Amino acid sequence: MEQIKRYKAVITGNVQGVGLRVFVVDNASKLGITGWVKNMADGTVEMEAQGNPDKLDQLFATIKKGNFIIKVDNIDYTEIDCVEETSFIIKY
Repeated sequence: MEQIKRYKAVITGNVQGVGLRVFVVDNASKLGITGWVKNMADGTVEMEAQGNPDKLDQLFATIKKGNFIIKVDNIDYTEIDCVEETSFIIKY
């Protein structure tokens, strides 16, 4: 059986109002990663991501790189327990 991990992450930088949540959903879905992403009141973006550890590394590297608008300063993440889910969504 494939190894699965889940991480809770807080993303800081120029990460709200720049399309980060859609960027994360698109990239996570392409990699077969499940979870969610949400803007927080303090200006950070919080997310949980679950999947193959190599694919999770790819996702975090892509998020850290950002794009011409998204500027990530840091991603602080910790491993948490896996849950049952089938997609990656934006939470409001």
